[in-house]
Amino acid sequence: VILLSARAGEDARVEGLEAGADDYLVKPFTARELLARVGAHIGMSRLRSEAAVRERRLRAAAEAARERADTVLESISDGFIAIDSEWRFTYANSTAERNTGIPRADWVGKVLWELFPDLNGTELERQYRRAMYERVVTHGERYNAPLQKWFEVSAYPARDGGISVFFQDVTERKRAEEAIRRTNEALAAANADLEQFAWSASHDL
Repeated sequence: VILLSARAGEDARVEGLEAGADDYLVKPFTARELLARVGAHIGMSRLRSEAAVRERRLRAAAEAARERADTVLESISDGFIAIDSEWRFTYANSTAERNTGIPRADWVGKVLWELFPDLNGTELERQYRRAMYERVVTHGERYNAPLQKWFEVSAYPARDGGISVFFQDVTERKRAEEAIRRTNEALAAANADLEQFAWSASHDL
């Protein structure tokens, strides 16, 4: 819509544009000027339409990519959580929910230090802060006393300024390592006793 008027004042122009007109052309004007204005608006309209189509396609592609990423994250055996630059959880997969016993609805929007206050002052907190502020990949372990589980944790800098955290339950591995350590200690003690016995026997002989 182009308004054609002899009212050349600024107030009249503003009133016309606020009424919804796309342009305001003051008389007298030439046919060439009018055609140029019309052509410019048609071109702009076409560009806006094409931009809207591209935007819809990009949104659809982004949504499809997000769905594919969600599918991947839901299928992995590791727990996965996303934390933004304000330390708020933005995503947690089903494995994270299952391994911790905390419903996903209780993660999203919560601040890390509020949901897990026992992390304060730990080595894992230091690793998280390194990943967040130094933008480096960090690794650590954590024993969750209430769950009686060991978790191996890796934190990766994310493009949005936050961090992505992968963790897996390594309790069985830790138990196996502890059993091996105790067995080695028992063997070492038995060897020491055997050596002492052999020394005593040889001394007596």
